[in-house]
Amino acid sequence: MKYIAISSLIFLIFIINISSSTAEDSDTNYAFYDTILTTNMGVDQVLLSDDGKYVYVVDTNNGIFVYSLESSGWVGSYSFAGQNYKFTKKIFTNEELVYVVSLDPYSNGKDTYELVILEDTGVGGVGSNRLQFRGNYTINPLADDIVSITDLKIHDNYAYLTNREKGLIVLNVENYDAIYEINDYEISLIEHDLSSNFVDITIAGDNAYIANGNNGFVVVDISNPASITEVTKIFNWSQLNYVSKIIISGNYAYIANGDYNILIADISIPTNPIYLNKFSIPLEDADFNYGTPQITDISILENRLFATYFNYRSNLEINGANQELSFGVFNLSNSENPEFVESYYHGEGEQLLVREDLLILLTRYDSVVRYSLDSDNDGVSDSLDDFPNNKNEWKDSDGDGYGDNSDVFPYNWNEWLDFDGDGYGDNNDVFPNNRNEWEDTDRDGYGDNEDAFDFNPDEWRDSDGDGYGDNFDAFPNDPSEWRDSDGDGYGNGEDVLPNNPYIHSAYQVGISCGIIGLGVARAAIIFENYHYRKRYVEEKDNLEKTIDSLNKKGIKTKELELILEKIKE
Repeated sequence: MKYIAISSLIFLIFIINISSSTAEDSDTNYAFYDTILTTNMGVDQVLLSDDGKYVYVVDTNNGIFVYSLESSGWVGSYSFAGQNYKFTKKIFTNEELVYVVSLDPYSNGKDTYELVILEDTGVGGVGSNRLQFRGNYTINPLADDIVSITDLKIHDNYAYLTNREKGLIVLNVENYDAIYEINDYEISLIEHDLSSNFVDITIAGDNAYIANGNNGFVVVDISNPASITEVTKIFNWSQLNYVSKIIISGNYAYIANGDYNILIADISIPTNPIYLNKFSIPLEDADFNYGTPQITDISILENRLFATYFNYRSNLEINGANQELSFGVFNLSNSENPEFVESYYHGEGEQLLVREDLLILLTRYDSVVRYSLDSDNDGVSDSLDDFPNNKNEWKDSDGDGYGDNSDVFPYNWNEWLDFDGDGYGDNNDVFPNNRNEWEDTDRDGYGDNEDAFDFNPDEWRDSDGDGYGDNFDAFPNDPSEWRDSDGDGYGNGEDVLPNNPYIHSAYQVGISCGIIGLGVARAAIIFENYHYRKRYVEEKDNLEKTIDSLNKKGIKTKELELILEKIKE
């Protein structure tokens, strides 16, 4: 017996991927999300609320605890503690009502079972009155009766309880203030020399399928719960081993057979179920030295079947150790020949609850594990996957919309690509295709690494290294010159007359001075000749005027005219 209460729970919230995939084309995949609890408490059963928001955990010794999948915390409980050491055995939910089978092993020296009806009020916390008592019914065995309740199902307004040694007990639960028994149906096996071991019941329409362990299964008609009639017994199929559970889907029954196989039967004619096939997960990686694999639970959701496994240790090493198979998934598109899809490893599976977007796994060691939908089959559940439809991405650390696997800068929300691989993101890299450049401070189109003048938009190159940009430098290849003020082709450093485009050397200055001296001498001669000629003209003019005046007076001027001719010559 395990006597550790809820206060001793060790909660583990962690995120790892421990599934091994097979089929690439699976319609729906799941990935490990977290461990709701891991403990030594005696967890006998888990159940999902009808709305899929809560998990009811049956602690054999301490009652029922309610876990919220939305808030990831415990939100309610109900305890039988102090009530004559009652043990919680089975639960079933129907809308807001929770039906509980409890066991009092010390009542009058016999095992006494009780059906308790609770209402989930939706308000409260651990230890609160969230689960409110609404009614109960005690099954008191007679002196010669043996009662051992193994399963519970609610159908319409009736509770069907499998009695391991006898058959079915049916209670009317329409009014939880006045529950009463309407049938204690005994399934007779004497004529077949079979023993009774009724462990599970599944209801489909008017028929109930009761698993009878080593002796196959029984089908009964429950259209009138007060007058149940036998439809058929199946116990002589050669494939039968130990029937622990039956799931119905249309005209097919899927039977957990105790070993690692699931049997398929055609039940279109309930009086004559026909064996069709059997299937299981591939066994190539099984370690049979660890024990014979057994199926412990099966569930169906749409066209998928889920089967939990016990005693199945894989030779496949995951996270550094051989892993125990938890459950396998099969595609039922072909109802008579299901296709294996995927297997998941997280400790031996005991029970599995299935919803479209999540799975709840109870392991052999009483830990409760949550899986959630993994749409892209990347091993990360959609609830944790930033990219639920991209199998190559699942985390976006900086929230920039680009996954860490492809984001070159996973912690910088402004950057995600670096096309040229220079370590600078393309969004801020002025030269995204040039691995040698990334910044252009002066915006002249030349990167700072190449630009000799980072802060001068008019210059970027200094070919001769003289500190003057080529665009300004009149001599870009001469480190000793950079300016030519007079444009004569000679730098100011060399040009003796930097503002005179005609003279730029001392030699030219000497030549110029000589030329100037000669010019002055010639000018003096020209000036003297000018004055001489001027006197000559003046004298000639005066002589002509004198001759003209004398002629007017009748005086002879022949001699003067001869002188004038001489002057003109």
